[in-house]
Amino acid sequence: MKQKMFCLMFLLFSFSSISQDCKYDKDEIDSFTGKKIKITSKATVFADVMDPQNKSLFFRFNLVDASTSLSVSCWSYSIVSISKMDKLLIKLSNNEIIELECLQPVVASSYSGKWHLDIDYFLSTENLKKIQTLSIVSVRLSTTSNNIDYDVKPKNAIKLMASANCIN
Repeated sequence: MKQKMFCLMFLLFSFSSISQDCKYDKDEIDSFTGKKIKITSKATVFADVMDPQNKSLFFRFNLVDASTSLSVSCWSYSIVSISKMDKLLIKLSNNEIIELECLQPVVASSYSGKWHLDIDYFLSTENLKKIQTLSIVSVRLSTTSNNIDYDVKPKNAIKLMASANCIN
């Protein structure tokens, strides 16, 4: 009985820590198509403490009608390009790896000697549900030249989960 009560309390605490006021860059109905559009504000995956524009990665979760996608914003030391179908690998707390495919090729743009790119990945409803319920532990961004790995701090994992839960 004590174990059941403990499990129930743990679940309630877990769900209450996820609930938040969702922040959106866009939350509207398109006036031409009538489609529901939601784009969450950026959630940090990784940021260089000394210089966030030096090496960092941010996620935005997107919903257009019933289709979901993940927008990734990346700052890098050097020029990076992503080919269509390159993968974003997301490792979850249960050690499951989610593979997302890039929707279109992207080449980094230069900003004050640093490189930035925005990449869109298809995100299935099944994978969104996994991200909504399991913490992201690490991320691998596959580029045309190499892989870039990012470890996700627990506080950022909680923010990412909360952001994913804003897309319903």
